[in-house]
Amino acid sequence: MILSKEFNRVACPDAPLFNPDKWSRAVYFWCNNCFAYAMNDWRVSRENPQPGVASGQQYTYVRKQQIVEASVRDGLIWAENPAPKAGSYLVALLVWNDRDYHWIRQDRDGGWSHKSGPFSPKREDFFGAEIVLPHLSQWGQYEFSGYLYVPKGGLKVEEKKMIRAPAPVQKGFKI
Repeated sequence: MILSKEFNRVACPDAPLFNPDKWSRAVYFWCNNCFAYAMNDWRVSRENPQPGVASGQQYTYVRKQQIVEASVRDGLIWAENPAPKAGSYLVALLVWNDRDYHWIRQDRDGGWSHKSGPFSPKREDFFGAEIVLPHLSQWGQYEFSGYLYVPKGGLKVEEKKMIRAPAPVQKGFKI
């Protein structure tokens, strides 16, 4: 992975605002997990969304390759060499194989934030340090797995209600 000099702390006008109050209201936080937060898909009620559900092809196992492929089918774009890109914002994927995944998103001011389950969004890693670069932060058992682009405005990740066909994953796609 090659990172541009502009990678961190560059204002990203197409990213969501960091607004923890919006995501912390009791009526909302139970149905908006880290994936919903990273996709900026805030809803009042639903089951916690999962990568691939919107395209009708959810991952089978919690493995980096499967989570990335499911996310690409939902409309994310793999960021081989992450850099600020007009019309999108960056998210980072963390995977704890066979157990869980977690998403970190870039906010409009260039900072990074995440939401763990029913908790409020925050800008610190799992050990309380500010997230400067997600791939260099401390995430416990989770391993940094890569960056992806989310289209401006985020993605709607509702179950089987996609209006468009799933985005194709290139045959032999490897990360």
